[in-house]
Amino acid sequence: MSVFIYLSLAPLLLLIAVIFRVHPPQGINSLYGYRTKRSMRSPAAWDFANGVSTKLLLVFTVLLNVIQLGAFYVLDLEQAVMFTSILMVIGLIAIIPLVEKKLKEAGYD
Repeated sequence: MSVFIYLSLAPLLLLIAVIFRVHPPQGINSLYGYRTKRSMRSPAAWDFANGVSTKLLLVFTVLLNVIQLGAFYVLDLEQAVMFTSILMVIGLIAIIPLVEKKLKEAGYD
């Protein structure tokens, strides 16, 4: 794996988060956005869920970029790739229950 590909993973995810923030999904759709049963029950739930998930994704990807860069300098390349990849998967999955909890707290059952 080239160093360029490794170092572009977290910035690419950050770019996607920024695009979602600047151009949020307009209305419930099947192409992109935060799509769960709860978030797709109403346009208000959809907008709320996509707003929350985008904020969490932005925070996570900024942290991931910092961690990825640090891992690149502290670990050998193979270890850095493995560590960052595992962290990325865990972080992306962790966003789901956090958004679902916020939806529930906001009364979108």
